[in-house]
Amino acid sequence: MSGPCGMVYNPGTALGPEYKNNFFIAEFVGNPSGSGVHAFKLNPKGASFDLGESKRIVSGILPTGMDFGPDGALYIADWIDGWDTHNYGRIWKMDVKGAAGSAARKEVQSLLAADFGDKKVADLANLLKHEDMRIRMKAQFELVKRKDSDVFKAALAQKTHQLSRVHGIWGLAQLARQDKKHAEALVPVLRDADPEIRAQAAKWLGDIRYAEAGAALIPLLKDTASRARFFAAEALGRMKYKAGVQPIIAMLEANNDTDAYLRHAGAAALANIHDVAPVAALSTHPSRALRIAAVVALRRMSDPAVARFLSDTSEFIVTEAARAINDDLSIPEALPALAGLLNTTTFKNEPLVRRIISANLRVAKDENLQNLVTYAQQTANPAPMRAEAVDVLSVWSKPSVLDRVDGRLRGPVTRDAAPVVNKAATALTGLLNDKEIAVRLSAAKAIQKINIKTSADQLLATLKADKEPKVRIASLKAIVSLQAPQAEQAISTALADKEKDVRVAGLDLMEKMSMSKEVMVKLLNDVIANRTMEEKQAAVLALGKLPVANTQQSFDALLAKMAAGTLSPDIYRNWAKPSTAPNQHRWPRNTKRSAASFLKMT
Repeated sequence: MSGPCGMVYNPGTALGPEYKNNFFIAEFVGNPSGSGVHAFKLNPKGASFDLGESKRIVSGILPTGMDFGPDGALYIADWIDGWDTHNYGRIWKMDVKGAAGSAARKEVQSLLAADFGDKKVADLANLLKHEDMRIRMKAQFELVKRKDSDVFKAALAQKTHQLSRVHGIWGLAQLARQDKKHAEALVPVLRDADPEIRAQAAKWLGDIRYAEAGAALIPLLKDTASRARFFAAEALGRMKYKAGVQPIIAMLEANNDTDAYLRHAGAAALANIHDVAPVAALSTHPSRALRIAAVVALRRMSDPAVARFLSDTSEFIVTEAARAINDDLSIPEALPALAGLLNTTTFKNEPLVRRIISANLRVAKDENLQNLVTYAQQTANPAPMRAEAVDVLSVWSKPSVLDRVDGRLRGPVTRDAAPVVNKAATALTGLLNDKEIAVRLSAAKAIQKINIKTSADQLLATLKADKEPKVRIASLKAIVSLQAPQAEQAISTALADKEKDVRVAGLDLMEKMSMSKEVMVKLLNDVIANRTMEEKQAAVLALGKLPVANTQQSFDALLAKMAAGTLSPDIYRNWAKPSTAPNQHRWPRNTKRSAASFLKMT
């Protein structure tokens, strides 16, 4: 399902019996044809639930929210056609035929409208057993308002109605927020025969941070019910109960990653207790499940001890440790350890290597610079990651303000460019001959960014010989950017290239160069005579930007062809708009013959 937009649960008496214990969720996808309302049930699975029966019960509308009315019907807000609807909408009423007149629904509607402040305690106690959750909650809140803990204790003591017992727990937890003495009644409930009651007691003792229940919660970490173990671990974490660390670790080991919710509860609890030493010590534990949980906990604690897990034998755990160190707000003290893995780890997965490379950029010591150079030169490493290392070298002196991996704002950094030129120039020049296209391309771009003038000869050789047009174009751009003596030869080579993209790049770059106007005119004339229409058009426009003295003869020849009908119209359509630059033109306006020819043809 896409676009969930509002969810409700049947409070117990709404609609009809076929919808009891159902959740209802609106699916909003921007148009009514694909949107609607779904009903579904959940089945218990470990510490959580699994999706059970599910079906679409309303379609053809654009629901934005819904709720049950006091009458037991489901009311759905409909945006009709979405954003194009502007200020219009409607509300649908969904109900089961014949169910609206049921005695239970009429009673609920009456009770929801009633003032429970006028009701006797005995009546309120009885309403804690009502079929409709809204009535039970209303009675609970009224009893809390009256501070009547005895009613909740009595509800908890009886064994025949589970939901009434749950409300007894909730009510006592509410009162305990005002006075802790009310929480004492919940501690014995941790040994109740009903696993859900044990779980609810643990949950709410943790929610009110009743640390006096810590010792009584620890046995629940071995409970036969997963939900009881989950809420016990969560409660101990919220209480920051240090004596619970080792029992929580034992629970995680016993779980052995079979229930992700128990792993989460245990890791979160360890993080909340924040006792680093026993968690960090798990780096040598034989249980993979425990080591994973430890990494998660240390990440939540933002503790550099997570770096111990970078030497793990599991690639998954090392990668998770790298995520913990690099991502989000990061753990700066652990970045050097992560950076040091670049040429020592045997793992090659991209999420890990990208973070290691990023760590080298952020730590930015001489050894980190050398790490990147060495990694980029090793042909056994994955080509995309070698290219990434080269890309990082190209921005060494001024990295992006955003993290290269997760995009988080890191802020501006400016460094001296000299070290990267000194250490990387030879390596980057050599990488222009690498067998991998991605590496050669990144090397050419890096040479341009870092301004390595000594690479000009090799760049020219790459432009002449490389089989990949993208690499030839990057080499050409680098030569021109470096303002190398080889630039004029590079442009000539590019304009004679067999690939149009390379030739067009040469045309574009010619205007940025300081080569002699005579040479430029000669090269452009050759393009106009021999290349594709797109290139001819670009060349004519380039000619128009040059001084008249240099281009007079070229335009006269073109106009003569135009007058004779031998010049393609696609070329002279570009002459329709004269240049505004002084001494430049789209056609030669200073000769009567040329102007007359042009006017005659147009």
